[in-house]
Amino acid sequence: ETMRKAHPEACADMKVTLIEANELLGSFDGSLRKYAASKLTQGGVDIVKGIVQRVTDGAVELKDGTAIPTGLIVWSTGVGPTPFMSSLPFMLSKGGRLAVNDRLNVFDKATGEVCADVFALGDCASNSETPLPPLAQVAEQQGKFVAKLLNAEAREGGFRLDESASTFKYLHLGSMAALTTGEAVIELGKKDSGGSLLTMTGISSWLAWRSAYLTRLGTWRSRFHVAMDWLTSMVF
Repeated sequence: ETMRKAHPEACADMKVTLIEANELLGSFDGSLRKYAASKLTQGGVDIVKGIVQRVTDGAVELKDGTAIPTGLIVWSTGVGPTPFMSSLPFMLSKGGRLAVNDRLNVFDKATGEVCADVFALGDCASNSETPLPPLAQVAEQQGKFVAKLLNAEAREGGFRLDESASTFKYLHLGSMAALTTGEAVIELGKKDSGGSLLTMTGISSWLAWRSAYLTRLGTWRSRFHVAMDWLTSMVF
């Protein structure tokens, strides 16, 4: 969008290709995924489904043998497990993350027993029975849960494996993603039967996304500067 305004003649020779290995915005409701793909396509983005095998100086090669010529590559994939986690004496899940139970305790690799005084949370942890997406709100809720658990067990004089103790319950607050200026997708909450309680698209969702983003900034000064940057980029 910025290039179209600043250098419209250059955009005629440019093409944007988005390579997605699974589903575009895979954690969102199906209708929102279709909406997002439609809007990106209308905006001139070519969406290619495939797995990147390797990147060379002038192309991106997919696992099926397809080679896509490139000039500029923006790499924005997720991160995988680190060698440090693999070196720990704890059991790993199929995806290579630390296996945890409902209290976010890890398991001893040698014996398979629960380590009552060791916890893992966020992107490095995975519960095979209740897998969760690698989102910031997951890690934030897990952090608060472990903090309360540590404080409670410290007051009781130490850690103990108590099956009756509270277990972690994730509450999905919703997800937001901006597409282009004036376009975004939002889903809020989850139904017990599956699907989202509320979905939003279009200008209203874009305004809601920007408002929510501003509330996450630490100071009013930061909020003011970011809002002014957004305003000037829209006007000029």
